[in-house]
Amino acid sequence: MRSSVVSLFLLSLLSLLLLTGTLAHAQGSSEGATPDAAAPKADTAPASSVVAPPAPATLSSEEIKSLIRQAAEKDIENDRKQRDYTYSERVEEHKLSGHGEVKSTEIRVYDVLEIYGEQMRRLISKDGKPLSDKEAAKEDEHIQKVIDHRKNESDSDRAKRLKQEEKSREEDREFVKEVADAYTFSFVGTESLGGARQLCD
Repeated sequence: MRSSVVSLFLLSLLSLLLLTGTLAHAQGSSEGATPDAAAPKADTAPASSVVAPPAPATLSSEEIKSLIRQAAEKDIENDRKQRDYTYSERVEEHKLSGHGEVKSTEIRVYDVLEIYGEQMRRLISKDGKPLSDKEAAKEDEHIQKVIDHRKNESDSDRAKRLKQEEKSREEDREFVKEVADAYTFSFVGTESLGGARQLCD
């Protein structure tokens, strides 16, 4: 459970940092650009006008930690909300060579279900193709086993299980919160890896 929660959190965090770094880089580039000679000159602002300072071209350690805390809070909020829904989940896995080039890509799509308070995933397609009859039957059999087991569960056993599952999720949430304070982060830019921009730290 923890690895899944943390993986999703890190993915959302890296996306947020990459977006912020890209915007900061673009801001820095625009500040250094030479104005078009043909463009009309804007009126000079009065000396008393207040001009907002330009956005920083880099992120400080505290700014990164603040972003991580915000991402953690949103991730925890999403984790709680998504348990009220049945939805499809698309997982795309890239395997890289030693040079950072993508060797292969595997795409899996799951139906995520709530069964007697327990979240379950049923694989429905691989690499854009539906499962074979044999594979689909195996997935259905697994789900049915869980249903048969849970429907015979006593009220006390179910309450005990749900309490333990919530405790485990809360521990995962606390672990995610602690990430920001456990490390010292620095943002030094991005580089291309496998055709995509990646964070450097």
